[in-house]
Amino acid sequence: LCILGLIDERLHDHRVLVIFDDVNNIKQLEALAGDISWFGPGSRVVVTTENKDLLHQHGINNTYHVGFPSTGEALEILCRYAFRNSYPHDGFQELALKVTDLCGNLPLGLCVVGSSLRGKKEDEWEDVMKRLESVLDRDIEEVLRVGYESLDENEQTLFLHIAVFFN
Repeated sequence: LCILGLIDERLHDHRVLVIFDDVNNIKQLEALAGDISWFGPGSRVVVTTENKDLLHQHGINNTYHVGFPSTGEALEILCRYAFRNSYPHDGFQELALKVTDLCGNLPLGLCVVGSSLRGKKEDEWEDVMKRLESVLDRDIEEVLRVGYESLDENEQTLFLHIAVFFN
């Protein structure tokens, strides 16, 4: 309860950008963003959730639905991480499209798998694709695991630090 008073006390006259990611309980919103007056004029509060009803329960009516990227956008995401370019290198077009499809156009999966494929040869891409194809339901955790296991030790450590930071 003391923390709630501090939010209002410390931020009521500051313009802030607050982002609440993956909210799944109304109590989270009530505790951290109970009232718009807690934040100064011009403040923005962004809430991501899969539960649209939760937003309406809290009185949030200004919503924006974010869909999955198109196949072209997903390919560009993969290529930016795999090739550091917005399109695949020569000879990798078909492989890049297959990997994009196997990742289910999920942006995080595309980033992780794309990073793990950077600088790899075609046969190494084929190995990663076989591992992705063997994941029956292509659950995001498994897609990320395939990408993670392909990273070198330093990149794995960095990935874990980022994951812990976000959690």
